[in-house]
Amino acid sequence: MAEQGVPSTQVMHYLRRADDITGGAMRWGVLTNGRHWRLYWQGALSIAEDFFEIDLGKLFGLPGCEAELFDAGVEPDHAFRLSS
Repeated sequence: MAEQGVPSTQVMHYLRRADDITGGAMRWGVLTNGRHWRLYWQGALSIAEDFFEIDLGKLFGLPGCEAELFDAGVEPDHAFRLSS
């Protein structure tokens, strides 16, 4: 079993448990540190690679959250629409 202290492992553990309790009705979970928000799906093949992440600092142009190389050309409004 993976380490219990790893947040992504914990959220997947919670989702497996919720899936069992709800009979498959609850399969999504959100993990956040306040700035980064990740959406996980219980049926994902890899918790390390299969998630959707939003960086709210970059999205709202907060100081110290400048765009990186692969963020160039993406306007915050467009990124927000993609995430909703």
